[in-house]
Amino acid sequence: MPQVEQLQVYYWGPLRADPIDLAVDGINVATGPNGSGKTTSLDALKLIFGVSDLSRRPAEYIYDGGGEEGEGRADRALVKVVFANPRGAGNRGRPFAAAGRGCEASEHVTAICEVTRDGKRRFAMLPGARVWEREGAELDAEINSLRGEIGSSWHPYRAWTELLNRAGVSRALLGVISVKQGETDKTIDGTPEMLLRRVLELTGKRETLDEFRQAKVDLAEARRRHEEVSERLTSEKHQLSALQMQARQHEEFVKLGERRVWIEEIGLPAAQHIDKVAERKKLGTEREGQAKALERGRDDLHELERALPALEGQVTDLEREAELRRRREGDAREVLLAATRKEALARAEVESRKDLIDAARALVGEVELDDALAERERAAYDRLRDEISARERERGSLAAQIADLEAGRPVRPAGIDEFRVALSEIGIDSELMAEHLEAPRAIIAEAVLGDGVWGLVVDPERLEEAVGKARELEYRLPIIASGFGRPVDALSGANWLEVVGAYLAEVDVPIGQPGVAEDGVLSGETWRAFRVPQQLVLGSKARAEQLERARLRAQELDAVLPELRQRVGDAERRLMAIAQAVPARGEIAQLKTRLVEAGEELELATKDSDARAGEAGSVERQLGQIENELKVMREKRESLQREVRQLAPQVEGYDRRLEALDLELEELPSIPDDLDLGGLGSIETLRHELESTGERLADEDRFPDEVRTELVVAHREAQERKVAEVGDLLEGRREDLDNVATEVERARERYDQHIRQVVGLLAKRFREVCDQAGMDGDIELRPGDIEGEFGIDVRVAHVKGEAKRSYRSSAHSSGQRAKISLLILLAAMGLEGSADLLIMDEHAAHLDSRNIDAVADVMNALKHRVQFILATPTNAEAGRLQWCDHQFAFYPRLAQESFAPPVRIFTRRPVDGARYAEMGQLALAD
Repeated sequence: MPQVEQLQVYYWGPLRADPIDLAVDGINVATGPNGSGKTTSLDALKLIFGVSDLSRRPAEYIYDGGGEEGEGRADRALVKVVFANPRGAGNRGRPFAAAGRGCEASEHVTAICEVTRDGKRRFAMLPGARVWEREGAELDAEINSLRGEIGSSWHPYRAWTELLNRAGVSRALLGVISVKQGETDKTIDGTPEMLLRRVLELTGKRETLDEFRQAKVDLAEARRRHEEVSERLTSEKHQLSALQMQARQHEEFVKLGERRVWIEEIGLPAAQHIDKVAERKKLGTEREGQAKALERGRDDLHELERALPALEGQVTDLEREAELRRRREGDAREVLLAATRKEALARAEVESRKDLIDAARALVGEVELDDALAERERAAYDRLRDEISARERERGSLAAQIADLEAGRPVRPAGIDEFRVALSEIGIDSELMAEHLEAPRAIIAEAVLGDGVWGLVVDPERLEEAVGKARELEYRLPIIASGFGRPVDALSGANWLEVVGAYLAEVDVPIGQPGVAEDGVLSGETWRAFRVPQQLVLGSKARAEQLERARLRAQELDAVLPELRQRVGDAERRLMAIAQAVPARGEIAQLKTRLVEAGEELELATKDSDARAGEAGSVERQLGQIENELKVMREKRESLQREVRQLAPQVEGYDRRLEALDLELEELPSIPDDLDLGGLGSIETLRHELESTGERLADEDRFPDEVRTELVVAHREAQERKVAEVGDLLEGRREDLDNVATEVERARERYDQHIRQVVGLLAKRFREVCDQAGMDGDIELRPGDIEGEFGIDVRVAHVKGEAKRSYRSSAHSSGQRAKISLLILLAAMGLEGSADLLIMDEHAAHLDSRNIDAVADVMNALKHRVQFILATPTNAEAGRLQWCDHQFAFYPRLAQESFAPPVRIFTRRPVDGARYAEMGQLALAD
C-alpha cells in the first residue's frame, strides 16, 4: 500500500499548520510531555485512514485558539496527508488511480479530511503533493481556495474506505492502527481462543466465526422452540389429567346426590319406624318398674314418721346432763392450769440460780463465792485494762512514726503538719528542714541547729506573711527564708545549700568560737551543756535507724497484745460470773421450798381434773350414740321423701311419652316390603351418613362449580383432541431441530476449513517477519475453550536456534512480549498483502528502557519494508532515541499563546537533515 510522506493539519487541536515530513522507510517517533499533541497528531493520521474510534470524538479536536469555550472557535478542522503514489510493477497502475482527476498519473496524491462540529466527516483526493505554506489570513484564503478546487468531489465515509481498500489499505491494517493508546502490548493478553478472536477482528475475517456462532444460536433457538412445544405438550397433558380428575369428581358428585335422596326418602324413615317400635316396648317395661318402686317408698316413709318423736325426746334429756358435766370439767381445768404455771415458775427460778453458781465454779474453782472475791477480781481486771490501753496507744504512735519514716519524713513535733496546711491554703509552699538536710556529722549538726531542725523553709518574698500567720496561730517553731550560702565549720559538707545555705551559714559555729564536740556537747567560755537529741532526725541514715527501732518495737507489741487481749477477756468473764453467782447463792434455799409447795398443789389439781373429765366423757358418748341413730333415721326419711317426689312425676312422664310415641308411629310411613332390614343400619348411622354426604356435596374445594356441571365431560374430550394436535406440532419441531443441527455441522466444517486457512497464512507471515527480525517464530492451531472453536498458540525464540516458547510463558520479559505483539500485528497486516505501515500510540507504555530498546531492535530489523509511526508515553525516553530515524518533539501550548510551539524535528539521516535545515527546523541530531 502507499506510505505517508507528510502530515499537515488546520485547526486540529492546538497544533500549528506546519507540515511534518515523515521517514518513509524508517522509524518515526513523536515525543513530548503529556498534553503536548502527540496523540492528536497520530489521531489525525488515523482519521485519514478511516478509523472512527479515536482517543476523542473527531469534533472535539476542532480548535482555533481563540476566546472562551464555545466563543470564537472554528466550525471545522482539516487534516491533510501526502501519500506516495508510485507506479506498480509490470502493467499495474498507481495505488490511487481509482480516485481520478489526474491521480492515475501523479507520483504523489494529497488526501484531505474535513470534520465539522456536528461530527460529520468528508474526504477528498487531489493529485500532487499539496503543502500549505502561508500563515494567518493568507492560510485561510489558501484553504478556501483548496475547497473551491475540490468543489463537489468530496467522498462520503463509505466511498472513501472503498477507495483506500483499492489502494491497499486492508481491513487488517485498519484493525491494527485502531488499537487504543497504550494497548499495543496487550495484543497477546488472554487465552489462545481470545488471541485468535483478536487476530480475526484485526484482519476482518470473522465471517465464518460469526456464521458458526450464529448457527449455534439458531440451534439453541430451535432447541428452545422444541422445548417450548414439549413443555406445552406436558402442560396440555397435565391439563387433560386435571380434566380427567374433574370428570371422576363429577361422577362421584352425581352418585353422592343419589345416595342422599335415598337416605332422606327411604332409609331414614324406615329406620325411624323400627326404632320407635323398640323404644315404646322399652318404655312400657320401665314404667311398670317405676310404679312398683313408688308404692314401696310410700310404705317405708310412713313407718319412719311414727318412730322419730320418742328418739328425739331422749336426745333432749342427755344434752342437758352433758352441759352440766362440761361446766364442772372446765372449772377443774382452770385450777390445774394455774397450779402448772406456779410450779413451772418456781422450777425455772431454782434452775437459773444453779446455772449462775455452776458457771462461776467452772471459772474460779472451789473458793468461797462472796463479795471479797468479787472485789479482788474487779481490781485485777482494771489493772489489765490499764496495761493494754497503754500498749495499744504506744502501738498506734509507732504506726504513725513508721508511716512517716517510710515516706522519708522524720518524726515531727506536733503542730508542724497543721501549720504547713494553713500556709498552703494562703498559697505559701514550705519545706521541712529535717526532711531534706543531710550533714556529714548528724549529732553535731542537730546540736548546732537546735529547734532549727524543725524550721519551715519558705520563699523570701513570703517570709513576713508566713511569720504573721505563725503569730495568728501561736506557732513557735522557726520559719526560714530560702537562700544560698555555704557553712564552713560544724555544718560544712551539708547538702540542700541552694535552698537553706544562707540560714546554715548564719547559725554555724565558726572556728575559734564556742563549738560543738563530737559527742554533742555545746561549749562556751563560761558554760557547757548537752544539746545532743535523744533520737537523731537529720539525714536518711538517722531516719533509717529510727525506722528500724520503731519496727522492732512494733513487732514486740504485736507479739504481746493478743495475749493481753485474751487475759482481759478472761478476767472480764470471771468478774461477770462472780458478780451474778454471789447473790444467787443466798436465794436458792428459799426458792427450793416454794418449788415443793407448788408441786403438791399441782398433784391435787391434776387428780380432780381427771375425775371431772371422765364424768363428762361418759355422758358425751351416750349422747353421741343416740344422735347418730336419730341422724340415720332422719337421713333415711329425707331419702324416701326425695325418692317418692322423683318417682311420681317420672311415672307420669312415662305415660306422656308412651302417648307421644303412639302418635309418631301413626304419622311415619310404612316400611317397604322389599327393604333389606339387616343392612339398613341405625338412625344415627344414616343421619351421620346423610350429614357427611351433605358436607361432601357442599365442599367447593372437592366439588367446585366446574365439576358440578355436565360440561366437564365435554371439556375433557376437547382436551384429548388438543393433546393430539400439540403432539403433531412437537413432531414438526423435532424435524426443524434436526435440520438446524445439520446446518450447524456444515457451518462447523466451513469454520474449521476457513480458520485453518487463515491460521496457516498467518503462521507463514509470522515466520517471515520473525525471520526478518532475526528471530524464530510459529503459530499453531489449538482447541478453544468454547466447544467446536479454536485458539492459537504463538511460539517464539528471540534468538535463532533456541527453543521456542509459548507467548503465555513467564520466561518472556515485558519487552519480549511487546516484540511478540508487534510481530503479530505485522503478520496480521500482511494477510491481505504487504505490511508496510504501522501506526502505534504509546507502543512502550508499560516497558522500561531496556525493553524499549529490545522492541526497537525488531523495528530496525524491519524498517526497510515497514514505515513505523510511533508516540512515546512521556518525555522521559526522548534523550535515548538513537534507535529511531526521525524524532518529532512536541511542546505544550503556553498560556499566553494561541497555538503550541512548532514541532521540532531531530533526524539521524544526513540527507533528511540537510533538507530540514533548509526548512528552518533542526539540523542533524547527535
